[in-house]
Amino acid sequence: RLRVYRPTHPNGRAVLVIGGGGYFRIQLWKESTPAAQWLQRSGYTVFELIHRLPGDGWEAAAPFMDAQRAMKIVRHRADEFGIRSDRIGILGFSAGGHLAGYTALKPDHAFYAGTDRIETASARPDFAVLLFPVVTLRQPYETTRTRREIVGREPSLAAQELWSLDTHASKDAPPMILFSSADDQTTPPGHNFALFEALNRAGASVEMHIFSAG
Repeated sequence: RLRVYRPTHPNGRAVLVIGGGGYFRIQLWKESTPAAQWLQRSGYTVFELIHRLPGDGWEAAAPFMDAQRAMKIVRHRADEFGIRSDRIGILGFSAGGHLAGYTALKPDHAFYAGTDRIETASARPDFAVLLFPVVTLRQPYETTRTRREIVGREPSLAAQELWSLDTHASKDAPPMILFSSADDQTTPPGHNFALFEALNRAGASVEMHIFSAG
C-alpha cells in the first residue's frame, strides 16, 4: 500500500519513503511519516510504503516484492503525479534502509512474476538515502531483528552474503547518501562503513555522514 503526499509547490521530484521496524513492524509515526511530511513541504511528491511483513505470514521476500513493485508503479504513473520519471528516489530507515538499499542495488532481481504494463518500468531509483540502515547480516552484526526475519536464527553463510547490501555494490548503483550516529547500539556506523567502502571501491557515487548522537 502507498500513501501519497502531494506538495503545494511541486518540484517534479519524488521519493519512496520506507520506515524501519526490523521487518516485524513498520515505524510510521516516528520515521517514515515525519520524513514524508518534511519532503512534501520541500516540494517532493512522496510515496510512503506500507509493505507486507514476514511475521504476518508472508514469505521473507514479500517486502522486497512490494518495494520493487512500488518503484515501478511510481515511475509508470509519473505523468499522472506530475513528476519526472528520471527524478524518483528512495529513502529508508534501519530495516527500511536495508529494503531501500536492496531495491537500489538489485532493481532487476526477479522477486515476482509480473506481466502488466507497469512491469515495463524500471525499479531502479535515481538516488537513495539510507538512514542508519541494516547493511550486513554477517558477524559481528548478527543480532538484528532484520537478520532473524529475513534469513532466520542460524542462516548459512551464503544466505548472509546474499542479503547483505555491500555484497551487491557496483559502479552502476544509483548515487547514495548514508547517515549514521555514533551512539546507535542497534545499527552502529559499522554497517554504513561496510557499504560506503564497497560502493567507493566499485566506483559508485556515495557520501556518508556520521553524527556523534542521533
